[in-house]
Amino acid sequence: MSTKRRVALVTGAAQGIGRAVANRLASDGLDVALVDRELHLLEDAARDVEGFGRSALPLACDVTVSAEVEFAVDSCIGTLGSIDVLVCCAGVLRDAAILDISDDDWSLVVDVNLTGAFNCVRAVAKHMIGQHFGKIVLVSSTSAQGNIGQANYSAAKSGIEGLTRALSLELGPDNINVNAVAPGFTITEMTRALATKRNMSFDELITSAAADIPLRRVAQPSDLANVIAFFTSEDSSFVSGQILYATGGARGSTARRSQTD
Repeated sequence: MSTKRRVALVTGAAQGIGRAVANRLASDGLDVALVDRELHLLEDAARDVEGFGRSALPLACDVTVSAEVEFAVDSCIGTLGSIDVLVCCAGVLRDAAILDISDDDWSLVVDVNLTGAFNCVRAVAKHMIGQHFGKIVLVSSTSAQGNIGQANYSAAKSGIEGLTRALSLELGPDNINVNAVAPGFTITEMTRALATKRNMSFDELITSAAADIPLRRVAQPSDLANVIAFFTSEDSSFVSGQILYATGGARGSTARRSQTD
């Protein structure tokens, strides 16, 4: 897969899927602005990007704060010259039954997962419209279809899918592709916490999750990065408004079962 030199801004880039995306895009020849709240983790991730011979710009930013997002976008354009690709990977979980979800946990999950993506797209869209080109990839989840104990997360990720479709219609005339990827069970820092929650070892959790997946394995962050890279490349130039479920073949409740109690 080939692509000319471009600039990508990736949120949630300090670890997990976001970090894998930053590495994959750097290997494809893009310079990368890495956005996350933890600057010390970002600096380590930035060194990975530089290892591919690309420029890396670590930017500490809370995506729920629109002013911080605007500053990060302006910094990226000022330092790296443009933003051709936006990938929104920032996410958080606060799982609980509906009667136990606090106002704060509802707001945090919706703000980070949904409002954060909105803030980033809104800040980047003006620049992409001006250059008449852009690739935007949002990250949904199989939980967008609904999952027990994840009313807040499911609502936020369902919102991501609606946002993706709406943006593809609105920004399409400006040659901006907007798509989303919905991962199934993926090994990240968020899913590692499930093992502790369930009083089991991480290996036991992975074995249990893999049993529900037709391919009989869970996803690595690099698996999702490879799918996202397709949406950022010219190979997907006629694809927009799509939600690609990357689940190893799992469907419906089977795809969601391993993500929470």
